[in-house]
Amino acid sequence: KPKIVAILKGKGRAVHGVGVSNDGTRIAWGYGGQFKNPNDAGPLEFSLRLPEKDRSLGEPKKVDASTSYARNLPVSLGGRSLKHESRGPFGYWDTVDISQSAGQLGRAERGEKDGYTHNAYGFLPGGQNILSAGGHGWISAYDLKGRKLLDYNGHSGDVWALAVSRGGKLLVSGSDDQTVRLWNTRTG
Repeated sequence: KPKIVAILKGKGRAVHGVGVSNDGTRIAWGYGGQFKNPNDAGPLEFSLRLPEKDRSLGEPKKVDASTSYARNLPVSLGGRSLKHESRGPFGYWDTVDISQSAGQLGRAERGEKDGYTHNAYGFLPGGQNILSAGGHGWISAYDLKGRKLLDYNGHSGDVWALAVSRGGKLLVSGSDDQTVRLWNTRTG
């Protein structure tokens, strides 16, 4: 029998909640893991000041209750709405229906080649595109018909949380890979 010499344990945790301050100068994240639904995966616990022209990157600090953060992307906007469904063979929330009062506009679907599930999703500002966070590191943008426009590649674990700055330029994501990532929404 092989002898166990050591057991290695990680000290990080999956990131289940993210946010962007209303003024766009800070990001926040949390490890809570209190998954309630696709757009409510947990509280914010820490924040970080983003660099600006005359200021360097800040250091992580406990979230200050006086700062407001944009969190989950809206699932209703401008008379349109999003709803997740489980339609595929794996039992995951693999489909997001895109609707408006006159009926269905489109359907964003995930499968075994692009993350299986929609863990978090919502409209980008302006309501013309949606973002979806999925399994295995997948974040994708879709148009209102459900056609994929862009993938944001970088995470290596399931992505649980998305937040977008008020102007829609900055996307923040949190993942099982224990990272918070910042993205340009237009270029990925």
